[in-house]
Amino acid sequence: MIRKLRISGRIITLIVMMFILVVTVGLVYSFQFNRIKNFSIEQIQEQMFEDQRMKIEVATHSMALSLGNILSDTMSIEMQEEIIRNALDDIRFEDDESGYFFAYRGTVVVALPILKERIGQDLGNTTDPNGVHFVRELDEQARRGYGLVEYIFEKPGYGLQPKISYAQMIPGTDMWIGTGVYIDNIEAKRNLVDGAIGGIARRSNIINIIIISLVLLLVVLPISIAIRHSIKKPLDEAIVMAQNLANGDLTTSISDQYDDEVGLLNKAMKQMAEKLKDILSNVMTASDNIASASQQMSTATQQLSQGSNQQASSAEEVSASMEQMAS
Repeated sequence: MIRKLRISGRIITLIVMMFILVVTVGLVYSFQFNRIKNFSIEQIQEQMFEDQRMKIEVATHSMALSLGNILSDTMSIEMQEEIIRNALDDIRFEDDESGYFFAYRGTVVVALPILKERIGQDLGNTTDPNGVHFVRELDEQARRGYGLVEYIFEKPGYGLQPKISYAQMIPGTDMWIGTGVYIDNIEAKRNLVDGAIGGIARRSNIINIIIISLVLLLVVLPISIAIRHSIKKPLDEAIVMAQNLANGDLTTSISDQYDDEVGLLNKAMKQMAEKLKDILSNVMTASDNIASASQQMSTATQQLSQGSNQQASSAEEVSASMEQMAS
């Protein structure tokens, strides 16, 4: 199959195969980079989730201890609740104002800064769109000591969003305090990381493509053209010489100054031409010798013929003499 192609076709095929190989390597590199990127982002997201969990855990624990130190048994329930509401109303720890604290007595709202109209309501039977009784579960987690609950809740300015909350009892009271972070904040930060890494990946791919293209255009292609020329030109000379020899022209000359395979072929062609010249010279010399010998043989034959004629004449004379003697 390959032998059916000319050398130029073979070199072009090789260049095309190299290009395909480079593209394949680039695609594999891009695929592997994306896999690593996705794995890294997943790890980052898990770490961010863990950091957010620890953040709300530490924040809730600190706020619970602080409120426990402020409140006393001598205060009325109304005063305690008022102090808690005043302490929590203005606290925000997220850039989008979504980080806030809330407090409950059992499942009854004591403080809920973003929905103050629900203060005093019992939300024990309230569920999120997935049917999670998040207030009840937070109350249960707090009464066990502390705990985390995932649910969907109203985010200021963004509607219903997935959220994780942490709850803990306020020391010395029957109330618990909690706070949470919305998962879409984590997702937004994940998207930022994804975009940053994706930008690095795209720039890296573009740089790799440019470098590979420059190498192909400035190095591989010129070298391939030079190799093609170094093979094709002496082969063309050898073909011309062989055709001239086939037509009987032994005067054709060819370069034999290189020691590569084509150079060895040209040397062999030159030696063959010289051998053919020697053989032809010997044949011509032998022909001349044969012609000279033939001339000599012709002369000897003529002399032999003349001697035969003389002998015949002498025989006739003898015969005549014998007849005369007989008479």
